[in-house]
Amino acid sequence: MVAHALGVAPASVTAAQSTGNNAMPQCSFRARRVVLIVNVDSSPQTFQRLERAVVEEAQQFSTARNVPAPERVAGLGLDADWFPFEGQLLTADNRRLITVTVKWPGAKKKRARALSAAVARIYLRQPAH
Repeated sequence: MVAHALGVAPASVTAAQSTGNNAMPQCSFRARRVVLIVNVDSSPQTFQRLERAVVEEAQQFSTARNVPAPERVAGLGLDADWFPFEGQLLTADNRRLITVTVKWPGAKKKRARALSAAVARIYLRQPAH
């Protein structure tokens, strides 16, 4: 499914399971120059934690914005936001906070954002454990 989102043959995608720095399950996918890291956090209050991350990233304490504000992604989970500076998409369903990090040198932000949303949709369709 990730290969389809990347537009490559399934055999060209490698996957590795691990544990993220938040002690939650994580999977890394690699294909060509693209690295995707998906972290699935089932800690309590997923929606509230997503919203808090958006508020904190959007805060500006000076007259000049040093980091781009989060961008809402419509129609994905309970809510979803793209964090351009980090190359991350955060979305949540009722039980999980899903973080998709895209590392794609030379790719336009719009393309990386679309890829992260496509991968997040795969995880949102999977049942929570």
